[in-house]
Amino acid sequence: MNKDRFITESYGSTDVGLVRDHNEDFYFIHKSDIQKDYSLLIVADGMGGHEAGEVASELSVKCFVDEFEKLELKNVSNIQKHLSDSLKNANSKVFDKSRETETLGMGTTFTAVLLYKHKLFFAHVGDSRAYILRSEKIIQLTQDHSWVAEQVALGIIKPDDAINHPKSNIITRAIGLNSEVEVDVSLMNVYKGDIVLICSDGLSGLVSDKSIEEVVSINDFQEVPDKLIEIANQNGGTDNITVLVGMVKSGINYKTKKSFLSKLFKN
Repeated sequence: MNKDRFITESYGSTDVGLVRDHNEDFYFIHKSDIQKDYSLLIVADGMGGHEAGEVASELSVKCFVDEFEKLELKNVSNIQKHLSDSLKNANSKVFDKSRETETLGMGTTFTAVLLYKHKLFFAHVGDSRAYILRSEKIIQLTQDHSWVAEQVALGIIKPDDAINHPKSNIITRAIGLNSEVEVDVSLMNVYKGDIVLICSDGLSGLVSDKSIEEVVSINDFQEVPDKLIEIANQNGGTDNITVLVGMVKSGINYKTKKSFLSKLFKN
């Protein structure tokens, strides 16, 4: 094995929860292989009457992946733009479908994380979330596109009051609601031991960041998605729950990197 190869390990799980009668979440994981040396993790949380939500979430993921895979990453000059363009293409397909009678008004959240060459890229619309856990500390990477999150950002609602706010389910941006969509994209370096976690709001609305930290730190990594889903159901299971995790298995250790930098810039 090439010692410089970027290695990741990923797992995912989804559950209908205890209240809903069907699952409108959809997820996708591509684990790196010889042909495609990247990992791609996606969570989409559909919305709409009857079964329209699950149509929206699955269609968005499949359209995104089809468009994304048309180009080899090594030939892509701007990966963030490629992610954004792929998601905008998916938005167009979902929007067209959402105007049909049986799927009228459907839409979906969409959060994708790409791990490639020791970097993390994400493309995001809606209130599903991507986190990074580094040195057992959790950081939310994505910003919720929701009415409550916007009120918190403006200082109108306190963060503690936002958790169980009656308008917490109102999202302000989603795939398929309009012919065009604004996509949040970003990138960052990742280090050996970093863990990425992506989830629908069926988890983040019922399980605190602190609880997520604890579950990741004390459980077998492969069991983390199911364990978090179990806790969400114990806390009410009021929505569909999807959890994906990815761990960086190769590269520079973050603590080593920090130590090196502190010595380099020490006065």
